[in-house]
Amino acid sequence: MSRAAIVTAALAVLAACSGKRGGSAAEEEQEAAQAPGPSPFTSFAETAPRGGARAPPFELRAIDGGTVKLADAVAKGPVVLVSGSYSCPLFRMKTPRFEELARRWQGVATVLFVYVDEAHPKAASSERLQGFADKVRALDKNGDGAITLEEYGATGPRYMFDAFDVDHDGIVRSHEIIAAQRIDQFRNVPVPQTIEQRTALARNFRAEVPGAIRVLVDPLDNPTAKAYGPLPNFAYVIGKDGTVTFKQGWAAVRDVERELRRLTQAAPSAPPREPDLSELPASAGRPILVELVAPGCAACARVEEALETPDVARALRAYEVVKLSVDEDPAWRLFDELGLAATPAFVIVDRGAVVRRVEGAITRDRLLAFLR
Repeated sequence: MSRAAIVTAALAVLAACSGKRGGSAAEEEQEAAQAPGPSPFTSFAETAPRGGARAPPFELRAIDGGTVKLADAVAKGPVVLVSGSYSCPLFRMKTPRFEELARRWQGVATVLFVYVDEAHPKAASSERLQGFADKVRALDKNGDGAITLEEYGATGPRYMFDAFDVDHDGIVRSHEIIAAQRIDQFRNVPVPQTIEQRTALARNFRAEVPGAIRVLVDPLDNPTAKAYGPLPNFAYVIGKDGTVTFKQGWAAVRDVERELRRLTQAAPSAPPREPDLSELPASAGRPILVELVAPGCAACARVEEALETPDVARALRAYEVVKLSVDEDPAWRLFDELGLAATPAFVIVDRGAVVRRVEGAITRDRLLAFLR
């Protein structure tokens, strides 16, 4: 799988797929954010279709063949609608989470992806996004790898904090800022001029970020994005009666699942999937110690110093040590599947099972106790 497959942070896009075909969505959003009046995200929340309104109908072609009608989908139960594009790091990073959601709610709800305008063709806004990520990371004065909304303060509009805050838990962690440094991966992504080009990019996305959720391609004049709101990664929940019950400018699996539980008064049909440990190297009879770090993580740098102290170094001899960075796709998947929330993180795997874990700003004594 391509290293570009699953990005690991929530900064990603600053915006919207507005339906224009000359510039990038991020550049258009930047202009909108600087202009007087509400941001596109405020406008999205305040405009139709809102909760209780009938969801705009659509019939879109899927990249795996055939078409999908909203009316047919809602006849089977609630529908989760998520927008995205190949060059939207936020969408790509969240895709495995929505795939898991779709698997767990199979037979109860249907999840559909709507492929819209490219968010960052030709790596648009790369320099600005990287600069903003550095600015946000600098707000972590105590070096705990986490920025709260209070620390964020007036650095930028609230919707930017929401973009970073992948889980919508009110805390931006170090691993959630990485996507800004990876925007350059889209420098060769064109602005599609034909529906065939857009469909080709949608297929490329699906090849790099595999899954079972059907990808529906919005026509080049973006009728679906215009009807639902021209944002790069919105989420809607549509009830069986065809009305909107939930909408969100930045899609978040946790919030969507909460709405599905409320709407259906039911639990998911399948339990959470066990983490995939198959990509870890085989150990020579010793437990595996997996160290997960993130670029720019101050707490990770401090724990490296602790690892070099004599007592900790001796304790490490009992393990097969594997160091992974969450800006690599397999490491991010493992980090996500384990339900971890902060770096550095240490996970002990013995005989194919996770024995114990620890995460966040770890002192030398705590790390030593964990290893012993």
